[in-house]
Amino acid sequence: MKRSMKMAVLLVVLAAFAGGYVAVTRLPASSTTVTEEEGQFALYEGDADSLAALEWTDGGTAWRFEKRDGEWQKAGEPDFPVNQTVLGTLADKAASLTATRALSDVTSPADYGLAEPVFTLTLTDADGVQTTLTLGDATPFEDGYYVGASGTETIYTVKEDFSGSFDLTVSELAQMEEIPQVERYARVTVSGAVDAAYDAQTDTWVDAATGEPLDTEAVESLATDIKALSWSALVTANATDEELASWQLDDRTATSAALYDEEENLALCFMLGGTNEDGDVYARLPDSRMVYLFMAEDVGDILAASADTLWRKQPVTLAYEALSQAVFTFDGGSVTVAPPQAGEAVKAAESEESAEEADGAEATEDPGESLWTALTALTGTARIEAQPDGEALLSVAITDMDGAHRQVGFYAYDVDSYLVPVTDSHAMLVPADSVDKVIRMLRQM
Repeated sequence: MKRSMKMAVLLVVLAAFAGGYVAVTRLPASSTTVTEEEGQFALYEGDADSLAALEWTDGGTAWRFEKRDGEWQKAGEPDFPVNQTVLGTLADKAASLTATRALSDVTSPADYGLAEPVFTLTLTDADGVQTTLTLGDATPFEDGYYVGASGTETIYTVKEDFSGSFDLTVSELAQMEEIPQVERYARVTVSGAVDAAYDAQTDTWVDAATGEPLDTEAVESLATDIKALSWSALVTANATDEELASWQLDDRTATSAALYDEEENLALCFMLGGTNEDGDVYARLPDSRMVYLFMAEDVGDILAASADTLWRKQPVTLAYEALSQAVFTFDGGSVTVAPPQAGEAVKAAESEESAEEADGAEATEDPGESLWTALTALTGTARIEAQPDGEALLSVAITDMDGAHRQVGFYAYDVDSYLVPVTDSHAMLVPADSVDKVIRMLRQM
């Protein structure tokens, strides 16, 4: 054999010995006296139905649940709303734990991480017999974990770290209250800030107290935000009066956000309180002592809602087709606009079509519609507490196809804006150049 080939073989052999040395040194120190047996070893002798109690300690948190009359209860807190499905799953998991190896003649359990286990699980059967399982280190080759069992000096190995199944929060262990699902609503309220009512006759939203028109999209967006709320965490299942007060959730300090149906029945209501250190908001349902958290971003717009965020920015929103008549009065006189009736519109269309066929002339645009388009395009820039001073520079008396009447007035305010009264206490500001454009159009008609 050539010298180079001999050296290669020696290197392979040395590498194999070195690898073997490393593997041996990674085994627990007491492994030289251990007898190992492979197989299937049940860590609990009964089944899930035989369990009367489950107790575990995960880090610094201890949980104990007891089965009473077929239902799981939290020990010491009979009013805690246990999630029976979750506890049933945990019971099945605990009762079915199975090891794949059994190690006998272990002299030092500490070598396996069992002197200070990372997780402890105690199963108690109906006769009061307890089985305590302790989870230790991962095996040297990371193909499982060591487990100790009370009543035996045998150490077992399991394939998975079963502590993860029990790493649950109070929100996951509790059956949180169901939030009502709302499809239809006719009133949206946020206590002390919003009381929006739907007017079915006009298909609009108004302030229930003042009659001020509100922006339909903004109101429905607020209602959607309320409907979409979902609990992010459970804080406590049975808050005391002192806790409710400290979280600003008592009836005196809480902010309610609610939806009502067409018959004024309460369909959905949340009581919103203060915030925790992360800015999330404490919340509960009416007449409930279960306290939850809402994410700050989910309730921010709800708590900020008011007439100043919901006001309708267009002084006039009526579609031209729904208009019966509008009388514009300004310093140069008055102009009456009335869309053509359905029959007249058909005749006009036929006449225009004949004319186009005859000489290719384009249809004449309706000046009244152009004026109305300019009027309904006006958009407010601010909502203020103010009342008009003097005479209106432009007023519009509107009658819709249902016979309803409305008057809109534009008053001098400053060089940039006209003032349009909305209620007895509030008005909106509209850009002066846009209103002046409407007046110029009127003077040319």
